[in-house]
Amino acid sequence: MTWAPWIESPAKLQEEILGGIASRPQIGRYFKPLQPTYSQEQILDHFRHYCIFHKGPRCVYFSIPKFVSSFGQWGRPMQNPVFIPKVRYRTAQECDEIAGIPPT
Repeated sequence: MTWAPWIESPAKLQEEILGGIASRPQIGRYFKPLQPTYSQEQILDHFRHYCIFHKGPRCVYFSIPKFVSSFGQWGRPMQNPVFIPKVRYRTAQECDEIAGIPPT
């Protein structure tokens, strides 16, 4: 049986990362509601992160319905999660000007 590309791509990705045989009917059933809202590239990117997260001992918790219900959590971060402000230190001359000390 041949499957639609939007089903076959995630199935091959799952098989490649986690091994085993992917359930194509389950992928088709649960991924179909994502199709009108998200592009195929976005879905594959999120699914790739989900599969990599569940690789190894966590594979027992892998679930396609759980992936779809928590879809937004598996994409790339939009910004750096740790905010490090850039500090600009004043020069000695600038500090002197602020303090009203005349230049020498």
